[in-house]
Amino acid sequence: MTMHHPQLAHCPHCSAEVEAASQSCRYCGKSLKQAPSKRQLKLKSDRRWAAWVMAGFFVATLVAVSLISQNH
Repeated sequence: MTMHHPQLAHCPHCSAEVEAASQSCRYCGKSLKQAPSKRQLKLKSDRRWAAWVMAGFFVATLVAVSLISQNH
């Protein structure tokens, strides 16, 4: 008995691994037939950048609070 292994592809929107024969991504729900626009890619990049800035601010705040509490 042989097992059927579906061909896999990557969603052009979220990069998740999906079956190549699928019409839409089972993770993000977007169509697998169209690639994201330059605007969508830019928004995704901007969101990542903003997330890193927020994470850095959060870590800096924790360090500052820790240093202040040690000195008091």
